[in-house]
Amino acid sequence: MKWILVLAMLGCSSSSFPIEESSDSGQDAGGEAAVVDSAVALDTQPALDAAGPDERIDPIANGYSWTYDVQIFGTYPGCSAGTHTGKVLRSGMYQGRNAFEVQSFCPGFGASWYAVEGDVVDLYYKAWLRVVDAPVKAGHSWSNGAATVTWRDEGKVTTAAGTFEDCFRAEVSASSFTVFCRGVGPVRWYVKDAAGNGYEAKLVAKGF
Repeated sequence: MKWILVLAMLGCSSSSFPIEESSDSGQDAGGEAAVVDSAVALDTQPALDAAGPDERIDPIANGYSWTYDVQIFGTYPGCSAGTHTGKVLRSGMYQGRNAFEVQSFCPGFGASWYAVEGDVVDLYYKAWLRVVDAPVKAGHSWSNGAATVTWRDEGKVTTAAGTFEDCFRAEVSASSFTVFCRGVGPVRWYVKDAAGNGYEAKLVAKGF
């Protein structure tokens, strides 16, 4: 069975949570044709100039991008080893929500739609699913529709992109998690199944 990463952003956006894949070119993660009401195109870009820096745990906005160094464990269809970038492609009204279309850094996973309200991020996969929840504090848990996710405090995290404060791990298990840092988004993704297949991606640059 193939799996798609439920990203909260990203970049792949945003969390490494398994959901059955049925995504093809020109379709969304739910296997439905992507339909955006271009006549109701929305400016969902946060007013950063007025409000100051974007300090959300998973900031998603027009023009944002995240570049990762990706390593593959065993066999992991959809993802490729090397340096890959996930980016926000566009914003608009999608399935009744103000949302962003985000290209995954895993080439085989295409693009998915995310709706963002503060620290809360939902992914559309046949229905809207919660991939990043608030409050962002150690011990808080929620369901992403496939598994229970729990926040763990990571403190300060350093990658090739820099050193970031106020970081938290969205954890399904010790072998399936994503680390987010405020104002940055996902800085590390880690997935490995019982057979040893999976991937690790570490942030090397961000485009905002």
